[in-house]
Amino acid sequence: MSVALRWRPKNLDLELETRRLILLLKETQWSLLAFALYRTVAEREAVARELRERLPLPVQEFTLSEARRNPFDLIQGVKADGRVACFIYDVEEAFPEALGYLNMQRERLAELPHAVVFWVREHGLREIGVQASDFWAWRSGVFDFRAAEERVPLGAVEAAVAEPFTYLDRGDLERRLSLYRGLLEDYSREERPHEVFLAELERKIGLACYYLGEWTEARAHWQQALEISERAGDEGGRAVALHSLGALAQAQGDYAAARRYYEHSLEIDQELGDRAGVSASLHQLGMLAQDQGDYAAARRYYGRSLEIKETLGDLAGVSKSLHNLGALAQAQGDYAAARRYYKESLEIKEALGDRAGVSKSLHNLGALAQDQGDYAAARRYYEQSLEIKEALGDRAGLSKSLHQLGRLAQDQGDYAAARRYYERSLEIREALGDRAGVSKSLHNLGALAQAQGDYAAARRFYQQSVEIKEALGDRAGVAISTGQLGSIAELEGEYVTAVRLWAVALATFEALHSPHADTVRGWFARLRDELGEETFENVLEEAQGDNHERL
Repeated sequence: MSVALRWRPKNLDLELETRRLILLLKETQWSLLAFALYRTVAEREAVARELRERLPLPVQEFTLSEARRNPFDLIQGVKADGRVACFIYDVEEAFPEALGYLNMQRERLAELPHAVVFWVREHGLREIGVQASDFWAWRSGVFDFRAAEERVPLGAVEAAVAEPFTYLDRGDLERRLSLYRGLLEDYSREERPHEVFLAELERKIGLACYYLGEWTEARAHWQQALEISERAGDEGGRAVALHSLGALAQAQGDYAAARRYYEHSLEIDQELGDRAGVSASLHQLGMLAQDQGDYAAARRYYGRSLEIKETLGDLAGVSKSLHNLGALAQAQGDYAAARRYYKESLEIKEALGDRAGVSKSLHNLGALAQDQGDYAAARRYYEQSLEIKEALGDRAGLSKSLHQLGRLAQDQGDYAAARRYYERSLEIREALGDRAGVSKSLHNLGALAQAQGDYAAARRFYQQSVEIKEALGDRAGVAISTGQLGSIAELEGEYVTAVRLWAVALATFEALHSPHADTVRGWFARLRDELGEETFENVLEEAQGDNHERL
C-alpha cells in the first residue's frame, strides 16, 4: 500500500522536472537509467507519490541496506508481463559495496527492459559519479527534486504516518521502515519538534522492526516512544507504547512483564474512554491467559473484547477475536466450534485484504486438520500459510509454520524431515529471543527422540523445555512436558517416577480445566491394566510417599 502523502510542486521548475521524468519513463521503450535527487525523505516520498499516480506503467520499489547491497539482484527478480519502473531507495546505505556492483555489473541493466530510477541525496550522487564512473556514464538524466522548502507540510506527513500499518510483502515493509526512519531523522532536527508525531514515528519503526524479526531494535523504539509520550503528556501515546511492549514481552515468553504492560495500558485507556484501546488490551490479556493455560479467563477476556469490537464496527478486530476463540476451542478439544470460528475469521480477513491475518488463519486450519488426522489438508494449509509468510518476511510466523510441518512429518513417520523442520524453527526462535517458541521446539524435539527410542535425548529436551516454561509461568506447558517425562519413565520401567510425574501434570490440568486431564487419566488406566491391580496399588502407595492425599 502506498503511503498517501499529498503534494503538488508549487515551484514551476519542480513541476517541469516531474513532467520531464514522466515523459522519459513513458517514451523510452528499453532499459533506462535515471537519478532523482532529493533533500529530505518526506520530499522524496511526496514526489514518488506523484509519479506513482501519474505514470502509465507499473512501479515497483526496492530499498537497499547493509543486508541488500546489490540493486541488480532486486531488479532481475521483478516479475511482470511488460515494462516496469523500478525505484531504488537508500542507495547510500549500501555504500561502498553498491558502488562496485554498479560499476562492474552495469551490463546486467542493459539486458532488462525496465526503467530504473535511483533516488539519491547530493553526496550519494557525487559518490556514484566519482567511484562508479562507468555506470554514471550510462545515465539518461538527473532530475532535481530539491524543493526550496526543506519540509513537506507536516500535516500531510502526519496523515500518511497515521494510516493503518499494512504491507504487501517484505520489500514493501522495508520501504516503509526506510520512510519512517528518514522522517524521524528529518523532523527530529527541527528547533521545536512535534513530539507526538515523533513518538508515532518511533512506534511505527518499532512495528516494522518487530515484523522483520528485529525484536531488540523494536523494543528500543517502543521504549523511546513511551518516553517521548510521557514527556509530551500524551496519555493515548503512552497506552499504545505500553501495549506494544507488552506484545513483545509476551512473544518472548516474559508473561509477568506482559501482564504489567497490558494492565497499565488498559488502565489508561479506561480513564481516557478509549474503547478501541480497551478492547485491544482485553484481547491481549486473553491471549496471555490462554498461553498460560487459563482457558476460563481467556474466554472471558475474548468475549469482552469481541463485544466492544462488534459495537465499534471494528471488522479487523472482530476477525482477531474470532481467530483466538477458535484457537481456544481447539485447545479444549471442541473442533467443530474451532472450525466455525476460524472460517468466520478467514472470510473477514480475505475481504479486508489482510494477508498476514489470512496466513494465521490458514496455519490454524492446518493445525486443526492435523489434530483430526487429515494430514493432506493440513499440509495444504501449512504450505499456503508458509508461502504468504515468506513473502511478508514474517520470521516469527515462519518459525511456527516450520514447527507445524515438523509435527506433521513426525505424525507421518518421516523423522528425518521432522528434525530438519524443528531445527530450522528452533534456529529462528533463538535468533528472535522467542523463549516460549524455543520451549515448544525443545519439547517437540524430545517427542521426536522419544518416538525414535532415544530416551536419554528425549529426557534432556523435555527437561530443558520444562525449565524455560517454569521461568515463563507457563503452567500448561510445564504440565505437558512433565507428563511426557513421566511417559519416558514408564517406558524405562520406572513406574513410581512415572506415576509421580503424571500426578503433578494431572493436578495442573484439572486446575486449568484442560482436556489434557483425560489423557493423563488414560495413562493411569493403561498402567493399571499392564501391571495388574495389586502391583499398580503398590506403585501408587510408594509414589504417594508421605503425601496423605490419595493420588
